[in-house]
Amino acid sequence: MKKRYVLAALEAMTVFAGCGDNASQQKNTDNTTQESTAEDDLTEEEQAARAEQNHTCDGITVSGIELPWYVQLQVSSGEDYEFKNEGNATIFQSYEFKLWDLKNNTEYEIPDGQYISVTIPVKEGYEYSIEHLLDNGATETIIPSVNGNTMVFSTHSFSPFGI
Repeated sequence: MKKRYVLAALEAMTVFAGCGDNASQQKNTDNTTQESTAEDDLTEEEQAARAEQNHTCDGITVSGIELPWYVQLQVSSGEDYEFKNEGNATIFQSYEFKLWDLKNNTEYEIPDGQYISVTIPVKEGYEYSIEHLLDNGATETIIPSVNGNTMVFSTHSFSPFGI
């Protein structure tokens, strides 16, 4: 019998850190370090490489829309979040996702009417559901697609998610 992971609605915010820094670093093939910033003089190949780096954080990846190469996924673990129904959850993890425009140093908004896919590594053999805290305070339940140890869901906005 499969265990069910139940997600709870989030009630608090947290500070972004880790790969969510506005200028993260990557190792080049010659072992030098390069800052991930929005440089205007990058070749298409360099932009594609930068997009791959910027669209992934802590194993979590975004895709599905023509996300510019200079938009960076920022992920914050919500260890400090309070859950409305935490006692009902078998196991849960909370996250807050943000897209950051490195060129303009502002938050990037998903265009109206478009959805972005989020891919998250998970434990295989479980059922998952996601509670998404919307900007207006309401929550929506998202049932993700799970294939092996990978979970994928689509969303039209980023804010706190409980998994």
